[in-house]
Amino acid sequence: MPHPVVAAPTFLPLIIALAIRRAERRIRQDLLDAGAVAASAAVPLSYDRSLRRKRLRRLIDAGAVREVEPGQYYLDEGEWTRYHHDRRRRGLIAVSVVVALGGLAFAVATIVSWRSN
Repeated sequence: MPHPVVAAPTFLPLIIALAIRRAERRIRQDLLDAGAVAASAAVPLSYDRSLRRKRLRRLIDAGAVREVEPGQYYLDEGEWTRYHHDRRRRGLIAVSVVVALGGLAFAVATIVSWRSN
């Protein structure tokens, strides 16, 4: 049985992914609550947390959040939907690759085990 300390790091990517998703949802909700869904309704955003600042920059780079002028932002719902659709697709591809590699590793281990007996 693996030692719990050894097994814990395997959950780190999941924890990070959940924190990123939560930060992005918070940014979106802040913009929706402020009614910032068009350039004319842009609002200032500032976050003390480093992750939210980084995710805001990523959302701006992706076009999901638009910066009208320095410090003034609004949500582009169409681009937000596209961004999350693309992200979900990339996530499914990554999980598929991991599952396929795990299956391959299992098959190789099984074959090696059979041959050694």
